[in-house]
Amino acid sequence: MEENEAVDADIEADVGKFVESYASFNKVVNKIQRQYLTLKETYTRQSEELQAVNKTLQSLMKENRAVTEFLNSILSSLSSGVIAIDNNGNISHMNPAARKILGVDEKELNFGDLLYSDVMQPIEKPECSALEALRQRRNVENEEMKVKTRLDTAVTLSVSSSLLKNRGGEVIGIVEMFQDVSKLKRMEEQIAQMKVLASLGEIAASIAHEVRNPLSGIGGFASLLARDLEDDPDKKEMADKIVEGVVSINNTIQTLLDFARREKLEKTTVNLDQYLNILLDEFKEMNGFKDAGNRIQQNL
Repeated sequence: MEENEAVDADIEADVGKFVESYASFNKVVNKIQRQYLTLKETYTRQSEELQAVNKTLQSLMKENRAVTEFLNSILSSLSSGVIAIDNNGNISHMNPAARKILGVDEKELNFGDLLYSDVMQPIEKPECSALEALRQRRNVENEEMKVKTRLDTAVTLSVSSSLLKNRGGEVIGIVEMFQDVSKLKRMEEQIAQMKVLASLGEIAASIAHEVRNPLSGIGGFASLLARDLEDDPDKKEMADKIVEGVVSINNTIQTLLDFARREKLEKTTVNLDQYLNILLDEFKEMNGFKDAGNRIQQNL
C-alpha cells in the first residue's frame, strides 16, 4: 500500500513537472508566434517600401535616360565643336561637329584611349588649349588659337573652355567648345587688303589731281605747237606724240580717280542711237578723224 502511494506521488510529481514544462513551452511558442507576426509585418512593410523605392528609382533612371538623350541630341545638333577630357587628358566625349572640324573618323573613337593631343596640336597660343587650361585650373573665354588637326591641316579656332567639377567641388576634367573661324580670318585679311588698296587709291587720286593741272597745260601747248608746225612734218609728228602721251596719261589718271571715288552705279534706260552718236562725236573730237563717224554709222 505504501509502495502504491509512493508511485502515485511520483506520478503526480512528474505530471506537475510536465504541466509546468508544457506551460513554459506554450509561452515560448506564443512568443515565437508574436515575433513571427512582428517580423512578417516588418517584412511586408519593408517589401512595400522597397517596391516603392524601386519604382522611384526606375522612374529616375527613365528620366535620366531621357535627359541624357536630350543632351546628346543638343550636342549632336550644335554647329560648334565640343570636347570633354578628364584629368589625364583622355577624351571622354566628342560631338559630330568636333569630329568634322578636327578630321576625326567616328571609327577611331574609343573614348578613354584617344588623347586630346592626338586630335588637336596648338600652333599658336597654346596657353588657350583645354589641356593647358586644365593644368592651370582656369577657364578660357573666346580666345583664338591656331591648331593642327588630325588631317595635318592648320585651322584657326575660337575656343572657350570650362572646368568640370563634382559635387564636392573637385575638378574632374574640362569641356571645350570651339568654332572654325579660318574662313572668317581669311575674309578679314582680304578686307584689310582692300582697305589698303582703297587708301592707296585715294593717295593716288590726290596725286593725280596735282599732276593733271600741269598736264593740261602741256597738252594744250603741244597741240598749239603741232598746229604751228604744219610745214615741218617731222617736228609736227613729235608734237602729236606729246599730245598722244598726254591723252594716255590723262586716261590713266581718270581711271585712278574713278577707282578712288567708288561711285555706285545707277542703271537707267538710254536711247542707243543717241548714245552711239555722242560716242562717235567724242571719238572724232579726241582723235581728229573727220570721216570716221560716217564710216562707222554706215557699218552699223
